[in-house]
Amino acid sequence: MDRFEVRHRYAAYRDGEQYGPWQPGDTVELSAEAAEWILRDSPGAISQVVVNANKPAERAAKPAANRQHKGGRNRAGA
Repeated sequence: MDRFEVRHRYAAYRDGEQYGPWQPGDTVELSAEAAEWILRDSPGAISQVVVNANKPAERAAKPAANRQHKGGRNRAGA
């Protein structure tokens, strides 16, 4: 299944299967056959989302610094 972005409001019923109701900006996963049918029914209703495999993975946020003083004496016992 491929991922598609909805470009305009769309809802349809075909062969016992309902597509939508979708709003612009929604992301949906569809088979190639279903996507072709939707584009014939309503040209421009959806566009395929391209996933860039060469994009580096998002890096995790840098961990917060350890603010505990290392090697200090315990003030309570001093």
